Amino acid sequence: MLIAEIVIALTNDRAPRIFGTSVFIVVTPSMEDTIMTGDLIFVKSVDPADLVVGDIITFRKSATESELITHRIIAIDDSLATRTFTTKGDNNDVSLVWEVGFSEELIVGIYSGKSAFLGYVYKTIFTSESGMPRFNFLYGIAIVIFLAIAYTEMRNIFKEINHHKKQMILEEQAKLLAEELKKLQNEPENKQE
Repeated sequence: MLIAEIVIALTNDRAPRIFGTSVFIVVTPSMEDTIMTGDLIFVKSVDPADLVVGDIITFRKSATESELITHRIIAIDDSLATRTFTTKGDNNDVSLVWEVGFSEELIVGIYSGKSAFLGYVYKTIFTSESGMPRFNFLYGIAIVIFLAIAYTEMRNIFKEINHHKKQMILEEQAKLLAEELKKLQNEPENKQE
């Protein structure tokens, strides 16, 4: 399912969504100190009608561009047929031209969190020293190996837990059976007296 979502998303020039959440790497300081350059951010799907001034959103720069921006909403205009939004980066002095009065169709989602550590991991695996995108196969292979080990270990842990539960049930059954046998052996003696 995850692989299918990634393939479909990349084919349609959009970010993959897992459980309604997309992940992006921040490449500019426009939202510092709230979101730092290099942070990995999590963006959840949102109904634009639920957005309010102060929310941080991710949106397309224009309908024809795939570049995504994550900035804070500073104004919402409900006077037109569709809602329009104006944003500004926390670290910017003013809103840029394309940030003023854009339509809700450009909104990808609402910012829901970040991870500096995952951002570092992403940069290590997917970018070169020059900052150009690339995939470091050595790190990729290491990740696959660690995931395989983690899967195997988790499977072994669950097997051990199930084995332990079965053993406890068998011991309890043996104990109950022994008690019943003892009662049955004592019954004839009680009847003879």
